[in-house]
Amino acid sequence: MGVDMPTSDPHPVADELGHRIQVRRVQLRMSRQQLAATSGLHPTYIGDIEGGHRNLTLLTILRLAKALEVRPGELLDGLESYDLDG
Repeated sequence: MGVDMPTSDPHPVADELGHRIQVRRVQLRMSRQQLAATSGLHPTYIGDIEGGHRNLTLLTILRLAKALEVRPGELLDGLESYDLDG
């Protein structure tokens, strides 16, 4: 199984994805603890994701999308337009 890599400075793509996850979680009126329990992830890890400090694996994205009741593509749509090198 892959390991999600921590990032010291948030990459713009990771930052935007984390923001989208946080917005959806708040829309559902879920706490980080609830999202963690539903997705099988640790609450601190959810905080790292929402802060843009994690480069997520596909499996993690799928788990989060399911827990947030969205298609994975909804979380990822438009991210390809970001500078992936920067």
